[in-house]
Amino acid sequence: NWFIFRPYGYEQGFDTWIEVGERERPKTQLTRQQLAQLRTGKLVNASVFEALAQRESNRFFLYVHYVDPHDYRIRPELRKNYAEGVRYLDRVVGELLDGLREQALLENAVVIFTSDHGEYLGKVDDHPLPAMPGHFGNPSFDSLLKIPLIIAPPQARDATSLVRSQDLYGLIREIAGLPPRAPADIASDE
Repeated sequence: NWFIFRPYGYEQGFDTWIEVGERERPKTQLTRQQLAQLRTGKLVNASVFEALAQRESNRFFLYVHYVDPHDYRIRPELRKNYAEGVRYLDRVVGELLDGLREQALLENAVVIFTSDHGEYLGKVDDHPLPAMPGHFGNPSFDSLLKIPLIIAPPQARDATSLVRSQDLYGLIREIAGLPPRAPADIASDE
């Protein structure tokens, strides 16, 4: 992801940080399509299992970030179809979970699945709107703001309560048995 990588400090606190893809070459040497082929979910999973093979213990925090649904317009095998990008992601997440299960790494584990945003697909409340690309644009619609948050096994909390992206850090700390940290409230102009 262009925003969640080493120059922005996301690697802080991790013993190992692996970026899948080719960041060493200047971006101008590779097309967007070529870059997308270097960061597919299958390649991400291969890196995950390679890193897990080197772990020192079965107690670890694993963060995996896929961008396949973002790349649906530039990956030929996804046929420029967002739904195909989501189906592909579903398959690779299933392969990740199957691999973790085969290694007995899901016993006593908590899996959190979420997204950074929804996707505008040309309709809001079943009303077509003028063309606008994907998740960009203003105003923000429910289709962009309502995103999945799946926690397995379920945690003892109100499943109907609103969870904001900035709440995830505290939620993860709480699940890990650490004191949660409350995020700053959104400023009145946000």
